[in-house]
Amino acid sequence: MKLLLPESIGSQRFRQDLEGAFENGRFPHAVLLEGTSDSTLPIAKLLSAACVCTDDTARPCGHCAGCKKALLDCHPDISLLSGEGGARSFHKESITFLRSDAAIRPNEAACKVYILADAQNLSEQAQNALLKILEEPFSAVQFFLTAENASALLPTIRSRVQTFRLESKISQPDPLCKTLCEKICHGDEFGFLCECAPLFRDKSHTDTIFHDMILLFRDALMLRCGGKPLCDLESAKLLSKGLTKAKLFSLVRIAQEEQNALHRNANVPLLLTHFASLIFSMEA
Repeated sequence: MKLLLPESIGSQRFRQDLEGAFENGRFPHAVLLEGTSDSTLPIAKLLSAACVCTDDTARPCGHCAGCKKALLDCHPDISLLSGEGGARSFHKESITFLRSDAAIRPNEAACKVYILADAQNLSEQAQNALLKILEEPFSAVQFFLTAENASALLPTIRSRVQTFRLESKISQPDPLCKTLCEKICHGDEFGFLCECAPLFRDKSHTDTIFHDMILLFRDALMLRCGGKPLCDLESAKLLSKGLTKAKLFSLVRIAQEEQNALHRNANVPLLLTHFASLIFSMEA
């Protein structure tokens, strides 16, 4: 089973570690994502979608009922818990609820998923209650914790989760990408292709455009999931307002596939035409 993560999320090592654990069947029952909450929470949501996805080859596919519900934050087997924002505001009562709820069989998916956002705010009593669950985990239950600094958690908690540290990258996309994003949001396929015309004889520039479009689609998806974009805020906002999370996730996947085809020496004009047809044939 393959895990699909946008190439622009974190470092290559970060993605490889997550993908390797998932694909080899060694995905731990409790994962801690260390980094800013704006970055780690959207990733936790994508990983949760992968857990409830029903595709047999690559997850999250973005198309199955499980993925669509997860991307809309309405899947009955995914629960998001957090404190009220302050230090030690994440109380034991939330963990007590989690324990009783985890004992109930999943509604639809093969497992139940619990996201504990900003786990650094867990009180000591809450952490001790959580420790009991992590020491004796229920079957078919997956935990994702996010924390800005893992050292804020008790050593006993850290020893029972696998930590993945996120290193954010900041870059600015090619200016042409902003224009292409506007064409996508306006449903202007002809205008999109006209803007792409200068790329037909420039494979290197086309590769850059694909790379930067992936960044923008990713950032728009991050915004949709409550995160913070890493490059062009204006274009990311435009895409996030005009497109659904499901479509944005599909656009990340499509752009990655088209870029891979470019690396296999596909004909650039035909590739860009195909890319446009896939984008504008999708439902909003």
